Amino acid sequence: DNPAAWTRTGEKNYATMPDEEFKDTLRRLSATPSEILQDDDLLGLLMAGLRADFMLADSYRFPRGVALPVRTTIFHATEGGIPRHQIVAWEERICGPV
Repeated sequence: DNPAAWTRTGEKNYATMPDEEFKDTLRRLSATPSEILQDDDLLGLLMAGLRADFMLADSYRFPRGVALPVRTTIFHATEGGIPRHQIVAWEERICGPV
């Protein structure tokens, strides 16, 4: 699920959550191979980089009023996925309908 970032509310700051919660989040997102999540030494080496990736995503702010002149196709579920208003919100940032 990837709603328009500026429509998200109430999400946790992934970059600063406790290690165990962050590890559970990585597992839930299927963002990191289970072999890495099970190896505490290896995960320890990668943790700073993983948190930096999430910090970038948490802190990035797309400039308002800028619509990207690109053709875009957005795939989404019709049930149990992202709310419709968060999908349609992409029309604010691209030239063309969603």
